[in-house]
Amino acid sequence: MAIKVVSEGPVQTRRHVCENCCFALEFCNVDLVAHRADNDGDPLEARGRYLVCPRTECRHRNLIDRAGQ
Repeated sequence: MAIKVVSEGPVQTRRHVCENCCFALEFCNVDLVAHRADNDGDPLEARGRYLVCPRTECRHRNLIDRAGQ
């Protein structure tokens, strides 16, 4: 299989230690998910982008980028 470039530019990885399980996580901005909101669009948690810990035992939502900063 040939290697192909799939991004428009260099991909920068970031690191974060999960606030729940204390494992080190490495991620890209595309791995972040938006804050949760109810049916009316009101936020259920702090506005921003979250990294969900991929460990099945954890699945903690770590706030990475707070909205408005």
